[in-house]
Amino acid sequence: MIKVKFFAQLRDVTGHKIIDMEFKGDALSLVIQVCERFGEELRNYCLKDGHLDEDIHVMINGRNIVFLSGEETQIKENDEVAIIPKVGGG
Repeated sequence: MIKVKFFAQLRDVTGHKIIDMEFKGDALSLVIQVCERFGEELRNYCLKDGHLDEDIHVMINGRNIVFLSGEETQIKENDEVAIIPKVGGG
């Protein structure tokens, strides 16, 4: 079981702050599976041309996957994954 946390507008899209789910695989596959669960609107935020959108950050146990193995970063039992959209403001 892993925990997936949603932030900012992704909470509105999914209707959840956090979910528990069974998953084993890489970060990209997780985001694809979560998008399949919650629909096209979430997919539009998270994915572009079959890869993670550059405006989405995926953190595993507090570490950005950019500094790990990118989309291929493996997710293990009991990991905590955060999906965070870039936010802007002025």
